[in-house]
Amino acid sequence: MRKIKIIIGILIIILISILIILKIVTSNTGNDNNMNNENITQENNENITQGNNQNNTQQNTGNETGENEVNGNISNEESFDDTGFIIPTSNFEEVKFNMEYYAISDIISKINSNIKNLVSNNSNTNIIMDMLSKRYIQEFGITQKNLYGHIKDLINNEYRITSMYSSIIENNLEVFLIYGNIANNKYNYMITVDLNNNTYGVYLNDYIDKYNYNIENINNLKVTDNSIEKNKNNAYTMTDISDNEMGRRYIGDLTYKWQNNLKDVYDILDSDYKAKVFATYEQFNNFFANQKNFIYDFKLDYVEVNNNENYKEYICFDENGNKFIFKVTAVMKYTLIILTNQINYNY
Repeated sequence: MRKIKIIIGILIIILISILIILKIVTSNTGNDNNMNNENITQENNENITQGNNQNNTQQNTGNETGENEVNGNISNEESFDDTGFIIPTSNFEEVKFNMEYYAISDIISKINSNIKNLVSNNSNTNIIMDMLSKRYIQEFGITQKNLYGHIKDLINNEYRITSMYSSIIENNLEVFLIYGNIANNKYNYMITVDLNNNTYGVYLNDYIDKYNYNIENINNLKVTDNSIEKNKNNAYTMTDISDNEMGRRYIGDLTYKWQNNLKDVYDILDSDYKAKVFATYEQFNNFFANQKNFIYDFKLDYVEVNNNENYKEYICFDENGNKFIFKVTAVMKYTLIILTNQINYNY
């Protein structure tokens, strides 16, 4: 019995020792797991922090880019297509400022005057070449020797502007489309003006025809004159024009229409005036059939000007008491009221 008790005691001690060893091992394993979890957690936190920093960096970069775009610090790449053309940024509008209109009109007159004298004065080729756009010269391979072939239609023919439109390309650059007729045929010009250098470049009708440039499709019109160098013959200047002078010019335009096609005069009559005084062209034509010379002998006495919300009135009086009222919406764009002693119309 005693031996049995001793054996049982030894077994109990062994069992207790085994339990103690298991507890110690389990405790160490838990600590290792906790340490690993802490390391993983720390690594995750570091990764999250790095990710946030990267996101913040990207976000800040995006914000800086957006701010730069808003503040105009990024070059306006959208203004250029893959050929380097500059695309206008606004729609075309009829020219409404007298000084601007006649500055462009004077350029047309100058180049046409030199073209007319080209046959008798070969030195005019230098002047004409100076006035033409470099882009136009390069694209068409124009030289002093072949210049005549591009301008022969303008020699000995009178050019008449029918309408003029402009569009801003950049802050310093403006483009003008000039519609007109020569020898009863349509002939159009395009002129780019560098407002910083006060210079210009002229494109002739064949360039406009090639690209089918027009005011209806602004994206179709492209130029490269982002800067125009100054020479002896391409200075852009504007001069003030008095109301009295503008009155004379409107009378001159009316005289031209009257002499060449009376129907053109009837077409520009004020709608209310036309309905109440000359409902048909036949009435208008019959009334002035025996009085056509009165416009030829017209002598301007003075001009009155009234500014209205949608138009400007030039009221021109002649020495015989006749009155011509031009209701102007843009330069040389007007409707007309004619008042004589024989016409009964309250206005």
